[in-house]
Amino acid sequence: MPDRKLVVADCGLGNIHSLLAALRRLAAPDERVELTANPRHIERADAVFLPGDGSFGACVAEIDGRDLRSVLVDSAASKPFFAICVGMQVLFEASQEAPQARGLGVLDGQASRFPAAAGIKVPLMGWLDVQTVADRHPVFASVSDGDRFYFLHSYFLPATSRQVALTGQHSSPFAAAVAAGRLVATQFHPEKSHAAGLALIEKFLELARTD
Repeated sequence: MPDRKLVVADCGLGNIHSLLAALRRLAAPDERVELTANPRHIERADAVFLPGDGSFGACVAEIDGRDLRSVLVDSAASKPFFAICVGMQVLFEASQEAPQARGLGVLDGQASRFPAAAGIKVPLMGWLDVQTVADRHPVFASVSDGDRFYFLHSYFLPATSRQVALTGQHSSPFAAAVAAGRLVATQFHPEKSHAAGLALIEKFLELARTD
């Protein structure tokens, strides 16, 4: 019987089948993958994934409407935690996309909309290469400058964020990933980024198993 639980927090947004499929493919024999909006199940998880899709305001509204704010904040501070796309943005305090919405405040900062620039479309949609930073988090040790991941977003966190682990360049430089201790977050979708993305998830799970 499985004795470790990998939980995907169900915020009712977007297509998460790719993430669930990736986790079930990479899970160890003693690990069970669960999609849930039950705060108690999230609290008891060994590792938590927070996917996000759509807008910052809608994501925050779903988190609060499902009474998940406290358990997500606590989990991000106490156990292996992996946030994706808008899930990464809501870890921060706020976003220009929804000024009245309050982020989880796990990390300091605010998301801004990509500035207009000639020949550059917003949202950023598709494959983009990333750049590494010195002393990056172990989850990103396999990433090299120029590796490509799949992005879909109009708002971004600055590349100067204190926890930045990877950067990207669109109409402005931005944080492609952040990390702090057991907390990892990517602006891109690792579950849709083929081998490079699956390698990140696998490395995160390996580190989570030693937690």
